[in-house]
Amino acid sequence: SELDWRRTTAFSAFGGLYSGYFIPRWFAFASSVVHRHLSGRPRLVQAAAKVALDMGLQAPFSYMPAFFIGTGLWRGKSLDEAVGTLRERWVESVAGAWSVFGPAQMINFLMVPPELRVVYANTVAFGWNVGLSYYTNGGRSEARAEGQAEAEAGTCRETSPGESKRGNSSTAAAARAEGAPSAMAIGKRQERAMPLPTLFSSRGVRRAVQPQHDDTAAFAVR
Repeated sequence: SELDWRRTTAFSAFGGLYSGYFIPRWFAFASSVVHRHLSGRPRLVQAAAKVALDMGLQAPFSYMPAFFIGTGLWRGKSLDEAVGTLRERWVESVAGAWSVFGPAQMINFLMVPPELRVVYANTVAFGWNVGLSYYTNGGRSEARAEGQAEAEAGTCRETSPGESKRGNSSTAAAARAEGAPSAMAIGKRQERAMPLPTLFSSRGVRRAVQPQHDDTAAFAVR
C-alpha cells in the first residue's frame, strides 16, 4: 500500500513538538515538585511520586488530548471529529499508557541518570506510538473488514467453463438418479405421441404451428 504522508507527518510533528519540547520541561517540573516536598525520603519513594505525577496528570490530561486532537487536525479531521475520537478511545488509551509507561517510568526515575531520562522515555515512546498509531487508524476493524470482503469475494467468484460443465453433468446425473425425465426422453415421448403424417408432411407441419384453439384455421389447412 502507498505511504500515507499526512499520517506520517502528523506523527512526526507530534513527536518532535511534544517529546522534544514539552517532555524535558515536564520532567524538570515533576522532579522539582517531588524534591521540594519529599526531600530526604528514599529514592524509591521519590521515584514512585514522580511516576504518580506522570501517570496521573501528564499522560491522561496532557498527552492524550494533545495526541488525538493534534494528529486528528493535522490529518484533516474537524475539531468535533478529533474530540469525538478522544472521547471514544480515551479510557483504553490511558489504561494502555499506564501498563506500558508505569513500569518504564519507574525504571527511568529510579535508575536512569537525569540527563538520559528524556532519551530513555522517547525510546520507549517510539514503540508505544507505533502501536497507538495502529489503534488510532482502526487497524483491527480494517483487518476484519478485509477478511469479510475476501470471504464475500470467494463466494461470489464465477466458476470456470470446466466447473460449469462438471456442475451441469452432476445436475443431470442427480436428476436421473431421482427419476426425472431427461430432455432426450421427453423429445422421444413427444415424437411417439405425434402421428407420422403430421411429422413429415408439409400440411402436418403447418398444422402443428397453428394455434390449437383456432378451429377455423385448422380446418382451412386440411
